[in-house]
Parts: sequence; C-alpha cells; structure tokens
Amino acid sequence: MKRFLGGKFGSNFAERRKLYHGKFLAKIAYAAPAWFLHDPTRTASEPRMIYGLTLKALGMLQKLQNEMLKALTRARTQTNGPVMEHEFHVLPILLQLHRIAMDHRVLHQGSEHYNELQRNRQYRGTIDKAVRVKSLRSHPYNRLHELVVLHLEQIHMLKQQDLSAQDFQDEWAKLKTRKKWIKAYHYDLIFYKAEKAFTMYLRSRAHRHQHFHPAHNTKFIDHVLECYADLKSAQCTMTIQMRTGNIALKTNYFHRRTLDTNDMTCPLCEKALHPAEHLLCHCSALELPRQHLRAAVGHTSWAKLMTEECEIASAFAIRYFEIEQFDSEKEKLRYQFLRTRFPCD
Repeated sequence: MKRFLGGKFGSNFAERRKLYHGKFLAKIAYAAPAWFLHDPTRTASEPRMIYGLTLKALGMLQKLQNEMLKALTRARTQTNGPVMEHEFHVLPILLQLHRIAMDHRVLHQGSEHYNELQRNRQYRGTIDKAVRVKSLRSHPYNRLHELVVLHLEQIHMLKQQDLSAQDFQDEWAKLKTRKKWIKAYHYDLIFYKAEKAFTMYLRSRAHRHQHFHPAHNTKFIDHVLECYADLKSAQCTMTIQMRTGNIALKTNYFHRRTLDTNDMTCPLCEKALHPAEHLLCHCSALELPRQHLRAAVGHTSWAKLMTEECEIASAFAIRYFEIEQFDSEKEKLRYQFLRTRFPCD
C-alpha cells in the first residue's frame, strides 16, 4: 500500500480513484441498505429520523472518508474534507452511502422479499395500541419506506413526461431499464445536494474572511481532476498542496506552527510574503528560471498555471520552492529548467 500511495512515487490520481471506488468505498458500503439508517438529503424543515444512525456514528464515517482522502491525495494533514473531495472528484461519504442504499431500496420495493420484511417488522405483544402506532411511525425503516415511495413517485413523474402510460409500464417492467432510471435519478439528486453543500462551505469560508485558493475558485461541477492528468506522483502531491494552499510555506499557519515562528517573509527575496503564488509568479530571486517558464507556456498567470499548466507549474515548484519533502526529486531531469511545456524524462 505504501508503494502504491507514496507522496513522491507510485500511481497517479486516476489509479488512486479506482482504488477508492473499487476497494475502500466498496468495503464501507457493504450491506448499506440494511444499516445506513440516515437521510442526508432532508431539509431543515423536515423532521429528523428517530432511532437512525447517531451523530457520533455519522462523524466517524466522515472522519474515515477524510483519512482515506488524505492517504490517496497525499494532501497535508489540516486540509479540509470538502476541498479534498472536490479535488479528488468524489462525493461526500454520507451522500454516497445514501445513494447506494436508496438504489437498492427503490429497486426492490414491492418485491416478495420486501413485503415479507414489512410484515415481520410489525410489533407484537400486549403493548398499548397508541404507543405501538407511534413507535412504528418513528421507526427508521418506516421513515425510509416513505422516502422510497416518494422517490418512486418522482421517477414515475419524470419518465411519464416523455413516455406514454403503456410505454412506461413496458419499460419499467424491464429490470435493466428500471435499474438505469433509479441510478440516474439518485445520482442527479445526490450530485445536486453535494454541489449545494460545497457552495455552503465556500460561503462559510468567505464569511470567516479566509483566503480563497485555486481549489476554492471552481464550482463543484467542474472536473478539476483534469488538472492532475498525466502528472507524476510527486507532481500530484505538489499540485494539490498549491491548489489548496496547505503547503510547507510560511504563509501557511499550520506550517508556521511547526516552525514555531510568526515570520511570513519569503526566505529567498526577503521582500514579500511567502505563498506559492509569490514564488511561482513574482519572487525576484527566481526571475531567471521564471523566464524559462514564461518562454515555455507564454505567461506567468497564477490562475492559468493552476488550471491549464499544472504539469510545468508543479515541476517548477518541486525544483525551486525549497520544500524539504521534495529534495529527493528536484534534481531529476523532468524538473530541470530550461525545458518545454512537455516534460523530458
């Protein structure tokens, strides 16, 4: 696993996403329709699900997701979960589990096995009838049953706009088509909720007057995974650190805390602050190699370098940012300037 997920060696982001979906998520989501008793899509006006998963259990699932993403993306320890999910192009874990669970529940609603479970779920004994009815209504399985019925109604309504009643019944009877419709509906619903959650995260960041880095200047729907295409493992690590702002430079609060200093001055030029944008685009001490960078790509725009030219930008950063983590990499041919936009290995 260490060979596969090294910060300076191993696989790229595309291969790591396959590992996430094929191994990690598959193990977490095993039997999710039976145990994931939670509805992360509910609005504030809707009542909470009683006897579902506790807040502690939900927090443990989110913590597990964050730990997986830190290992897979090689982002630094204090990087926020929503940003890692955005950069790695995966959905929040609670929404993913909800989608997987609801796919199964909606698909099997009304089946013989489903009806048998509903019959066996009835409370027995001498319990008072009023208490029994109240308990049944608050039971999470019954709350989820109401949600399943609602989703079925919405799927039917959407599809019947394009199909006649008879055509809809014929298509709905086909298991393959029914699965396709259900998955498409839930994916659109979950993606909308994830996009809304990411927007709320950005608003809260703006409300706290926190600096916006390149990872915060894109929408959730944007395929930022393209920024990491064809990058070596070390370049992926450097790119996510530059895009999230959580990098071993002195403008990063967490890095200053490890150095036990409040000084944010660039150690190379000793004239300005020390963020990645300064080193890549403005630092006078790096003007000569920056001329080679400008000759290769035609500009030194921070926004473009962090979206369209991540390969050469990360190569420049590995070579000249003087970050100890990349000392063993910076002498490799790929990271030497003068060079072209396309690397020479």
